[in-house]
Amino acid sequence: MHLMISRVEGIGDVCLTLPAVGYIKRLLPDCKISMLVSPYSQAVARACTWLDEVVVLQPGQSVDEIATFLSGFQVSHFVHVTANKTLSKAAKQAKIPNRSGLAGRYYHLFTCTQLIWMSRAKSGLHEVQFNLLLLLRSLKLAEPSFDELKTHMVDWAGFHPAANPTPGQRQVILHPFSRGHGREWPIQRYAELAHLLVKQNIRPVIGGTQADAQLFAPEQSQFPVECQLVFGQDTLEGYIQRIAHSNALVASGTGPLHIASIMGQRCVGLFPPRKVVHSKRWGCLTPASRNLELPDFCNRDCSNTECACMQAISAAGVADALTALMQPAH
Repeated sequence: MHLMISRVEGIGDVCLTLPAVGYIKRLLPDCKISMLVSPYSQAVARACTWLDEVVVLQPGQSVDEIATFLSGFQVSHFVHVTANKTLSKAAKQAKIPNRSGLAGRYYHLFTCTQLIWMSRAKSGLHEVQFNLLLLLRSLKLAEPSFDELKTHMVDWAGFHPAANPTPGQRQVILHPFSRGHGREWPIQRYAELAHLLVKQNIRPVIGGTQADAQLFAPEQSQFPVECQLVFGQDTLEGYIQRIAHSNALVASGTGPLHIASIMGQRCVGLFPPRKVVHSKRWGCLTPASRNLELPDFCNRDCSNTECACMQAISAAGVADALTALMQPAH
């Protein structure tokens, strides 16, 4: 049996699918599992020890080209965790015998051999649980409880465990920008947090892409000089290692937060109490993590970068959460 999981999306989406891989391996140890990913997120998939193969789909290919490409992998089961019309047609054209996808996508009616009657928007499930159940129902396998998933999530993800930071060096990564993938905590709050961390002899490391550096530059004067700026310095593989060797990470619901969470690293996630983007769907689930979010549900009209609910999360509250997480184990 060769299962190919289609997850041609962002870093966080791949991260939140990896625990399903380890769980399926537990039930079907002889099953070959590969994951179809984008070039951008392949480093995350390659860090999963449970995956037998990572298949990178190059952008801009036609249905015929993708079908020819997929035909070379001898796949027996193809699950569209990412719903994609072009991929759906290509998997059928490649004559993969078992093809599963969500019933809510009309093109799956014509391209899949099995429809899964689930809805992301209406399920109320966390993304990790939804992805797991979608795959298990496609394969007709037993489903664990949500509590069992949370307990074993790091092991099932098979991600490289967080390394111990160098003794005497305390560093917390602050990842302030999300490229639209999460509601952003105001940059002024990150600056306030950085000053609080410096007072605790913790060095703030400000990370992100080279494009993020341009957004940060006008705000840099608000931050203490002790901050280390690493915008654009790392490949994704390097940033994963930087996260692993830090003491903790702070971010909104974006890729680096999910990387930290599934490797079992200490992390604080910042979320708005809004449907679709709240912590119940995207929050960290591991014991070394905390999610901060206002208690009352909000329907106000605001944007990713201008959100009153995110503004209301205090820097002191985040600092307190970090302090609690970083207390030595007794």
